[in-house]
Amino acid sequence: MDGSHIKSSIDGLPDLQLDPGPHATCHWMLPKLLAGSFPGDRTEPNHSAKVRSLLDGGVNTFICLQEHGELKRFTPYVTTAETLRKSESTEFPDALEFFHCPIQDNDVTSDDQLLCALRTLVKKLLQGRGVYVHCWGGHGRTGTLICALLVTCYGLSPAEAEDLYNKAERLRGARNGIWPGSAVQREQVERFAGRALDLDGPLLPPLEEPAVFAAPWVVSLEQTTWPARVTTR
Repeated sequence: MDGSHIKSSIDGLPDLQLDPGPHATCHWMLPKLLAGSFPGDRTEPNHSAKVRSLLDGGVNTFICLQEHGELKRFTPYVTTAETLRKSESTEFPDALEFFHCPIQDNDVTSDDQLLCALRTLVKKLLQGRGVYVHCWGGHGRTGTLICALLVTCYGLSPAEAEDLYNKAERLRGARNGIWPGSAVQREQVERFAGRALDLDGPLLPPLEEPAVFAAPWVVSLEQTTWPARVTTR
């Protein structure tokens, strides 16, 4: 399965389209849906350049899957993105939106909360907004939400969703990883297979970045060894 020309069961969602993303640790799943790592860097000008690459790519909505305490280790990106947008309002006219679904690394949230995240993602795509879904590396937690999208809205089986997401990961310029990061992530996607998506429920709350940051990027992406492929059977 190459991912091209796979249509959604929801009117208004585009066909799947896998491509390298605007920075090295992300990739496109749809024309307006990017999946990737934390959208920032340890130092300037790299931090602003990474955020700018996403705005240039049409992103105006961010869905963060990191825990609030985890974010204290990272250089904040919300203020950077807002500053870039306001300084170049003619180039970036759309208001930015930031949503939060905190999930522990290598773990899952509740099915109800994942459904809320999925609903938020789909509704924003239907509004024509460019969405960036991220966790730390953009593999386990991000892959879980994206694979839930694939099995509920594109008719893929869990195994097909896993294969397709990992194929998309290999399009990244650096730090391409694998999904799932744990058995529970695969099991959660299996529970969503064939499930109808209710778009009338609540959306995710807004992301509120921590006011105080302690030792940003204590562990960098470049220093990380990602887990081996998880098998449950």
